Amino acid sequence: MANAGKPESIDQLFHKEKNQKKYNKTIGHYDKVKKYTNDNLKSSDKSTTSDKLIRREANYLKNIHIDKAFENLLRMELISDTKYRAWWCGVLHKLGVAFVMVQADLAIKNGKNPAALFHFMINKELNKSIDPYMPRFK
Repeated sequence: MANAGKPESIDQLFHKEKNQKKYNKTIGHYDKVKKYTNDNLKSSDKSTTSDKLIRREANYLKNIHIDKAFENLLRMELISDTKYRAWWCGVLHKLGVAFVMVQADLAIKNGKNPAALFHFMINKELNKSIDPYMPRFK
């Protein structure tokens, strides 16, 4: 709206916006400081096709290892239901296959109810990995 409540024409409004955009541009020096980093310093930029294939094969082998550990836990009867397979595979990935299998062996050797003891030890480790300052049970 212009002075005294008179409406502005649309071309005046566009002219104001155009000038406002023009004058909002900063006028300063062009920074010609030498760039000390290259954009390709990230490992993902440097990786070649063979590196990606090696990484893919390593993930494939790790997943096979996790599947075998899951089958071993089923065979030991520490896991009773396969509908939580994704959760258990995530646990095996997060805590490590070796650690989970050691906990399984300890539960079988030391417990009257090994499945409950195994679940308790795994949940305790998961909570520890989420919150490292949680109170410890001895």
